[in-house]
Amino acid sequence: FSGLNFFSQIWTKLFFVLIAVLFFINLRKKIAFSLIVVVGYVVVLMAIQSMFWGGSLFTVLTYIALFIFVPYCMIKKIGYDYNKYIVNIIFIYAIISLIFWTLTNISPMFHEYLYGLAERLGTDPVNLDNPIAGRPEQFILYTYESGSVGGILRNPGPFHEPGAFAVFLIYGIIFNTIISSYLWNKKNIVMSVALISTFSTAGYLSFLILIVFSILISKFKIGLKISLFTILILFAVFFYSSSEFMGAKINEQYTNESSISLDTPTSGRILGARKAIYVLGEYPLWGRGLQASTKASADSPEGSGYGFMDFAARIGIPAILLFFFFFYKSIKQFCFYYDYNKAYTKYAFIALIFVLFSQQHIQSILFFMLFLSSIINPHFGEQNLIKTNTCVLKAQ
Repeated sequence: FSGLNFFSQIWTKLFFVLIAVLFFINLRKKIAFSLIVVVGYVVVLMAIQSMFWGGSLFTVLTYIALFIFVPYCMIKKIGYDYNKYIVNIIFIYAIISLIFWTLTNISPMFHEYLYGLAERLGTDPVNLDNPIAGRPEQFILYTYESGSVGGILRNPGPFHEPGAFAVFLIYGIIFNTIISSYLWNKKNIVMSVALISTFSTAGYLSFLILIVFSILISKFKIGLKISLFTILILFAVFFYSSSEFMGAKINEQYTNESSISLDTPTSGRILGARKAIYVLGEYPLWGRGLQASTKASADSPEGSGYGFMDFAARIGIPAILLFFFFFYKSIKQFCFYYDYNKAYTKYAFIALIFVLFSQQHIQSILFFMLFLSSIINPHFGEQNLIKTNTCVLKAQ
């Protein structure tokens, strides 16, 4: 549900809802009251939006089941150390992607072979009647990619584009750093190389933030830290100004999208953000578009469509502020959980916000799990830290 089209089909959604129901029955526990509050809030938002633009009870139930009930059951069943499994999945995908990416760049024949693989396997259920849907390209392990930078094909991993892959690589690097307590380790190096191969603007900016924190907390002498920061800043400025997918791309998008009419079909990040701000100005308390039936068309001023700004437009200002509050708090609690530097929370949060600006994945089960973690138990990390330290003292 986090970006692989194969798992977005209705039968897979129903299957995972069924699995979640079985998990919950097996847990034999009452639903947390805080979760009931979240469900109530979502129902109220959808009810208000339905009053203006219509809606469907089935859609309401499906949304609650997939994005609240399933993540809740996964957390309760797996436990709060679920991120160690997520990190391993992303790490394995990074390895697989680098193999495919290398082969596609050194062998035009292999790249051409991948062109119709997803269509032959039936792993990418694209609606071919939709003129903007594109063609089948995802085959679960990897995705055919035609975009290149400087003649080098970009690495999309298993997702619909390299920028989407960058979201999960940044997520993996962040939580592997928290779990292992340092940035430069085997898994992070592999995921970092995969991140570099995506040529993702947002991914690079997010990674720079994480490197800055790594230097700040290092045991290097102040003189060496200043030297490293100077080199890093000079390199970043040079790279930003000389790379076609950094400064040139950002300036072009800003120039092209900052002044065009909001009636233009949503075609870029800046325009999408402008439309999201317009929606929030019109419906600040409840937003618009949490259901597909309540979302405006792409050529409407209210038809936003990119990143966390689009999600904010769908749920309104109070809800997005609450979402980010618990999102941030969960990262902090995971720092407690693994006894890692709590100052990392703000760097990790900013890095995730950067990479989520132009991607839809904040509205995925993975990020809803992160949001719900501190709602279900606001102090799960601190409790684990106390428990762990107590066990260590007893052992000593």
